[in-house]
Amino acid sequence: MSKVIEINDYSWKYINTKSPALKKINLSIEEGSFVGIIGPNGSGKTTLAYSMDGLIPGQYNGIKHGTVNVFGKEVEDYKTGELQRLAGVVFSDPESQFTAMTVEDELGFGM
Repeated sequence: MSKVIEINDYSWKYINTKSPALKKINLSIEEGSFVGIIGPNGSGKTTLAYSMDGLIPGQYNGIKHGTVNVFGKEVEDYKTGELQRLAGVVFSDPESQFTAMTVEDELGFGM
């Protein structure tokens, strides 16, 4: 099977923080795998997910070392919105992602 996500010696430090949120992460996920990311609050789960979705470094300021490749391409090399069609994140409170009261209105919002 092919690697869908490959992370090599990846570290991320948010601006104005003393220590990195992620430090020297190495991870490969193959196509068809089912992977759970678990850990206590503040352990870097969300930072890792945002890194695989391109929200980091796209929407957050910080210092990045190493690489995060999704489908063989570095996340920073994707055009805005392109990677998010391939990889997505469901936030811990999914209801905060909804903008409308009905499914019809919700679908219309994206258009």
